[in-house]
Amino acid sequence: MNRLLIILLCCFLSLGAGSSDFEEDDLSDLYSGSASNLDMVSDTTNQTFCVWLNVEGFETGTGFGDNVMTLSPSSGDAWGTSIGDSTGNVSIIYTTGANSGAISNGATAGIWQQHCSIFEQSNDNIFMYLNGTEFHSNTSYTNNSAGTGTTIYLGESDSATNEYDGLMAYPEFFNTALTEVQLIELVYKPLSLPSASSYSLWHSSISKDLSGNGNDLTGSGIAESEDGPPIMLGGGIPL
Repeated sequence: MNRLLIILLCCFLSLGAGSSDFEEDDLSDLYSGSASNLDMVSDTTNQTFCVWLNVEGFETGTGFGDNVMTLSPSSGDAWGTSIGDSTGNVSIIYTTGANSGAISNGATAGIWQQHCSIFEQSNDNIFMYLNGTEFHSNTSYTNNSAGTGTTIYLGESDSATNEYDGLMAYPEFFNTALTEVQLIELVYKPLSLPSASSYSLWHSSISKDLSGNGNDLTGSGIAESEDGPPIMLGGGIPL
């Protein structure tokens, strides 16, 4: 009986962890830092971005909605992932230079969801995954290079607009198009795959790059939350 209690207690303590709380209309809520090792220069490379989100509110204006992530270069076009716009509760992948991308219903407010965006530049394809399942694709997408000197922005755009409203945890960047098996693994065990840059977002002032590549992010004006996604830490089996 005592052993069973210890096992259940350990499993409970390993769930969720924490997250960062972003407030809409607060321009100070932002993580930013260098993305020097992200391979965004060539039009023939592939990238994957995954993140856990618990959206509190959706953008109701026009444009690309609330910016979750932007990769902004010193020259060239920026890539990004947004949540919500005037068409409803949607998730969006886009490039600012081409002013185009993929838009699809897939975001729900008030619950934790894992969103992944794949930029398959080598074949001009982009894909969206929700909790490990593909729900939208665009196979005729004309892409653009993100250029050089890329900076990561989490929580708003590089122009300090379109602020994300909600909780965010475990943003991860990969210099490859992940397979469906890999995407499903990240649903249950974030930070388990080798990445270009990975973060927990448990701390509001700085988020260490857990990939080991040194792309630490600096946070400003972000609140810490004990509410985390329903995942297991430490390689455990999900309940």
